[in-house]
Amino acid sequence: MQLPSKQSIAGSSPAVPVNFYKFMLKYNLKAPKHIQLTEMDASKYVFGGMEVHSTNILRLISELEGSYSHLKYMGFEEDMNTLEEIKQRYYKMYYRLAKQEKSMLE
Repeated sequence: MQLPSKQSIAGSSPAVPVNFYKFMLKYNLKAPKHIQLTEMDASKYVFGGMEVHSTNILRLISELEGSYSHLKYMGFEEDMNTLEEIKQRYYKMYYRLAKQEKSMLE
């Protein structure tokens, strides 16, 4: 497993804490293939480069939920309602993918 240089970690704000890498190295672990780590595989961060997997859809839903909350507390109702529609679409996609992935394991 190739880790980023110290310079690339210091020069950016990593999506995954540096301690995570130390833990992974200490126990000689590899991250699951479907979880995209910023510093370990930046090639995924191009248009269409990330796998459509239930875990990644959950990450997207989490970001949408956070944005929805900010809009709610700032009083932007129209944008809040737009995000609600988008969230519902991705929740449906998540449940469908999770069901498919679970049936593949059985």
